Amino acid sequence: MGYGAYNQIQWEQYEQIVRGGRPDLMMKDPVRFAEGNLEKAEGWSRSFSEMCDFARTDDARFSAPYNRQLMQLNKVLYG
Repeated sequence: MGYGAYNQIQWEQYEQIVRGGRPDLMMKDPVRFAEGNLEKAEGWSRSFSEMCDFARTDDARFSAPYNRQLMQLNKVLYG
């Protein structure tokens, strides 16, 4: 596993030299890269939760078939 990571770093350095590009954040700072992904996942989760909460309110007006489907989903998710 360590050899695979070392090999990946070597290829990244090679591509930087050939293309003259900047290294990916994943290679430069893997911790910051992981934290960024975590923040994106938390944001997505929060937005999805807010959307679901709104869809369950009286403010959301959907067609009858859509409401039936949403109620089935609610039964699965919330018991």
